[in-house]
Amino acid sequence: MTTRPSPSRVWAPDETAADLFARLDASPLAVLPCCRGLHVGEALELFGEPGTGKSALLGEAALRCILPEAVDGVPVGGHASDAVLVDVDGTFDVLWLSEALQARALAVCGDAARAAAIAEECMRRLHVLRCATEHELLLGLHALGCLLAERGGGADGGDDAAAAAAAAATAEPPAPEEAAWLASGAARARLLLIDSLSAFQWLERARRRPSAAGGGGGKGGGLDAQVAVLLRAVLQQHRLCAVWSRTPASTHNGGADFPLDMGAAAGAAPAWAAAATHRLALKRRVDGEAAAVSYHALLTQPGGTAKAHGGPQPEFFDVQLTARGVTMARA
Repeated sequence: MTTRPSPSRVWAPDETAADLFARLDASPLAVLPCCRGLHVGEALELFGEPGTGKSALLGEAALRCILPEAVDGVPVGGHASDAVLVDVDGTFDVLWLSEALQARALAVCGDAARAAAIAEECMRRLHVLRCATEHELLLGLHALGCLLAERGGGADGGDDAAAAAAAAATAEPPAPEEAAWLASGAARARLLLIDSLSAFQWLERARRRPSAAGGGGGKGGGLDAQVAVLLRAVLQQHRLCAVWSRTPASTHNGGADFPLDMGAAAGAAPAWAAAATHRLALKRRVDGEAAAVSYHALLTQPGGTAKAHGGPQPEFFDVQLTARGVTMARA
């Protein structure tokens, strides 16, 4: 069953009718079983304490994006689309992703050599940017927008396209690494993944302390605000959807309770968290079941406007992580 997105999530400010229909023309990406699909410009936030499966779910989203739609005529739930992963924590396991791709292909085709070839083809659709510092994160998001625009991958038309073409004509030839990245097809990416956007939250909170005490701290131009601006620009201008992970700033019974999000207005959430159109809060299971790695999840769509338009109510899920992937059942 398909559902129409809330009007508050369909329309974007400063957008022409042509831009609106161009965004909605692409089919939504079903990156996780709990989410019916992310439309262009939408974002899913995985919100939970360490050890609640955020990176595993992020890997599942990447896997579903780069997998083909079918193998030997058998649907495997993929989209055969490129994805860009920004690895901030440095914990993303590319080897696990390759093995998971091979396992799913092998379960369908039954030929190990062909399964390895399919996995290799899928891995070419994943493009990884590693950002070890907050400055590298900002530069990576800046570079991502520039590189996507340079190839015209989903960028808006009109004056922006003409300006980009004129700039490209006068620009210096790209470096070999950059040229290889462009030729690899990353400019046709449909999904942006970030693990984790909250990696530098303590540094950012420390910077805000002087201003809270009346000193000369940040005035809204800090890391969080800059990331929020860059995220919205990349998603809207290049017709992407996004999945990122976030760790709460305080513990909630050691991860046994759902984390509370008080919102950016209360100073308890970063500015970029407001860009999430879907939020999957995660907590550990404490019922003693050890058949699989399992969690509880709560899916919400942040924003009071969505509720005013009859948006979906919060949904609870039981999540299990197995060698065959992620399963989610309504609790």
